[in-house]
Amino acid sequence: MQPGDIIITNDPYTTDGLATHLPDVHIIKPIFVDGEIVSYAWSFVHVSDVGGLVPSSISPTATDVHQEGLRIPPVKIYEGGKENQVVRTFLRANSRASHLNDGDINAMIAAVNTADIRLKEMIEKFGKYEVKQGMIDLLKQAEDRAGKVIEAIPDGTSEFADYLDDDMISGVPIRLKIKLTIKGKRLTLDFSECDPQVKNSL
Repeated sequence: MQPGDIIITNDPYTTDGLATHLPDVHIIKPIFVDGEIVSYAWSFVHVSDVGGLVPSSISPTATDVHQEGLRIPPVKIYEGGKENQVVRTFLRANSRASHLNDGDINAMIAAVNTADIRLKEMIEKFGKYEVKQGMIDLLKQAEDRAGKVIEAIPDGTSEFADYLDDDMISGVPIRLKIKLTIKGKRLTLDFSECDPQVKNSL
């Protein structure tokens, strides 16, 4: 990656679940200072339509991700500060509402560009090491605070089960069972006793 690169994706498979479904489009920009990536700016929006079986790209009867619309593996929509028109053309050609998607994508690009500017202003004011350490400290503080909340709950295991009426294909109710275990500052959710994967998206 190089300064000015901006990545677009909506693909839950190549991103290990970053996107939950295809209408969730993500924009990611590496922020460079002195030739080093110091952080990433990230924005995402649920866009109007990315193709697929129905307008809005959300069909409860879809049985395959390809029926949900266009999968966008991580690809540069900007490279070195220059827009990749081929990527933009593909995105427009695969949407029923490309003018709305363009607005959403442009807004996300503006957001990550603003984050780039603001972070560099902070680094200029406070120093690169201090800002990077501040990010680490902020994550640690969030972890500590969450740990205190969990620790206040008595250790033990609780279970809960509920049912969805069906998956709109089989007519069979779907059991969702969750086991929650608290031990000290750790909270574990066990989904292993849920019904097997169904044919469509829940």
